[in-house]
Amino acid sequence: MKIITSSEKETKQLASAITEFIDEGTTIVLIGDLGAGKTTFVKGMAQTLNIKKTIKSPTFTLMNTYKIKHYGLKRFCHIDAYRINEESLKGIGALDFLQDNNTLSVIEWGNKVKKLIPKNSWFITIKHKTENKREFTIKLPK
Repeated sequence: MKIITSSEKETKQLASAITEFIDEGTTIVLIGDLGAGKTTFVKGMAQTLNIKKTIKSPTFTLMNTYKIKHYGLKRFCHIDAYRINEESLKGIGALDFLQDNNTLSVIEWGNKVKKLIPKNSWFITIKHKTENKREFTIKLPK
């Protein structure tokens, strides 16, 4: 499925709509170049999950977790795999969250850690079309 957004607001609205359809223990893998809109998408999810903290890409911290109450979910885990490999991701305890049914996980640059991605993951590829337009290609688990 492909969806075009024409503003940051529309990107956040798309993320919000998708968040409403998430099952327990789902992982969302975001793939896209620098500036494509991955973190903006995560900010839209965080708004829907009533996370009050400022959402930033965990480029240097690698992983941020937040307590949430959203259907059966208790945690939101935001991972940035841009600077790390699979072994490093394991080393920071990311598998604990990726394998937990009470956690919604989002991995920016998830294509860099393919072996650790759970089978029930959603893959969202974001392409930067123009200054404001983004094309989202969404692949749901089989």
